[in-house]
Amino acid sequence: MSESEWTQVYSNRCERGFHDQGGKPEFTIPDGFELYYLHDPACPTAYNEPEADLKDAERHPEVYEGRYSAVVYYSFSTGACWLVGEPVFVQNRRPLRAGTAYMHVFENAGGGARCGLTDGDGPFLGEHAFPPERRGAVEAAVTWGSWRAIYDPTPQRQWVELETPQLVPTAGHVRVVVQFVLNEAGFGAGHFDAFRIEQLVDGDPSPVPPGDFDWAMHRQIVREELDATRLGT
Repeated sequence: MSESEWTQVYSNRCERGFHDQGGKPEFTIPDGFELYYLHDPACPTAYNEPEADLKDAERHPEVYEGRYSAVVYYSFSTGACWLVGEPVFVQNRRPLRAGTAYMHVFENAGGGARCGLTDGDGPFLGEHAFPPERRGAVEAAVTWGSWRAIYDPTPQRQWVELETPQLVPTAGHVRVVVQFVLNEAGFGAGHFDAFRIEQLVDGDPSPVPPGDFDWAMHRQIVREELDATRLGT
């Protein structure tokens, strides 16, 4: 399959938006994205809801205005949260793929990220806090790519690609989702360069119904990838 058969149907250059955290704007989340997270009733709310603080430009010179967005999470109880994009309208039954360049910026290891796509909105509507028992259903609603982090054979402070598998949409729109794993201290951070979605527009639509996707096998593969990158330990 040649690259000419794919066309870009969405791009977000990661201009800085804001996250209203306790009434205080935090200019760190790309325009068109929102935060979703687990909400553990055994822990205080303050430890469930991630912060989104602007990185210090002197300590992190890779941060500068107008191109990259810095996204920082701080949480002791959940260990994961989701950055979810706005609905992107696409043609049904034509395969899609998405990706972005990601920079993991904490030296004290243990974090990472992966990128995925939902067919339609998935569970990412309304209430932004999910109880722990819904985590499996939330993750199962996303077609995930591989975890990437500083455990890859890539020096720190350099970009790695977050990419998704192909998804055959049926709902007429999709959402880009990024999931983070925090380190043992409860920190996770990353910068992004241009989220993009491409769609296959040439040739016949895929004959494989989306409902035939083997989620059990997918979860096993994700688990093996986590273990291989030490994120699962």
